[in-house]
Amino acid sequence: MVRFVEEKKIIEDNVFISVIVPVYNAEKYLDRCLQSILAQTYTYYEIILINDGSTDTSEDICEKYVRKDKRIRIIQKENSGVAITRNIGLEVAKGRYISFIDSDDYIKPDMFEKMIMKAKHNDSDMVMCKYFIDNAGEIHTATMDYHETYDGWLSIKEGLLKLYYEEHHNGLYSLCNKLIKRSIYVENDISFDVSLRRGEDAWFIFQCLKHCRRVDFIPGAFYYYYQNTGSIMHTIYEDQYEKWVYMRKLLLEENKILKINIDYSRFYKEFLYKVVVYCRELIKQHRNDRVLEIIQDEFYLNALKHAKKFPIHIKIIHYFTRKKYQQIVIIFYKLWAMV
Repeated sequence: MVRFVEEKKIIEDNVFISVIVPVYNAEKYLDRCLQSILAQTYTYYEIILINDGSTDTSEDICEKYVRKDKRIRIIQKENSGVAITRNIGLEVAKGRYISFIDSDDYIKPDMFEKMIMKAKHNDSDMVMCKYFIDNAGEIHTATMDYHETYDGWLSIKEGLLKLYYEEHHNGLYSLCNKLIKRSIYVENDISFDVSLRRGEDAWFIFQCLKHCRRVDFIPGAFYYYYQNTGSIMHTIYEDQYEKWVYMRKLLLEENKILKINIDYSRFYKEFLYKVVVYCRELIKQHRNDRVLEIIQDEFYLNALKHAKKFPIHIKIIHYFTRKKYQQIVIIFYKLWAMV
């Protein structure tokens, strides 16, 4: 294409974007994902497929595409989770910019073209766009309200990093709606925290943003996020509460350097809500002892000091938790679980 002739002279045989796709038992969606990448109007990219020990036909599908296109390579590994898988992708990536795409998602044909043009024009450290949510065929655009440009450290700190503390993060925490300059994580030794079962992508973005000096936002939606209808809150992880606490503590520790003026009621709001819903699910599984352990935890009790603007049933639970009437709290959870 004419508009990329100059670019071709510059990059010659090198790739400009490394597309990292973790694959685990994705046979239902993997064809759709890879076809959407190969349909891109911008063609200077490599696709790194990392098969995380799939037990279905995902490996065969990957191999089929490797034979089709020399830009695609596959890495086979034993199952170890998405954080380690993505870190392997980061280690082998060659592009100036990195893109992450989940194997059950897909993208519009002009996503890379629009994003790389913005990145090249402004020498952006990061470019992000809006995304669609595909809920079993019902598609709508996620609400994202950001400035077109965050130019300079102060602008990024107050305009983006602060949102991590105010819990307004629609699209900001997401990994897959972004292009990230590879030098950002290489020069600053940034990788995915393998100790986080959930939130490792958000923490990776946070660490990258700390070292960005130019972030651009494209208001158009180009990424399709496929959402399963089941709620993740109905999956009980034994250490899920500890993971949430760990993330909050990481952010508080970071703020000793960032010195962002935190509204603590907003900082703790999502955490407090998730804990209550989590405890309700534990009660449904007759895990009363685990709930008692959580509602007596010092970090949780301290967070409750900042609780504001919750529904009345949650306010009641918060009130008796603060008063340390644990058995009454259990009773309220049991009543709520029956609804």
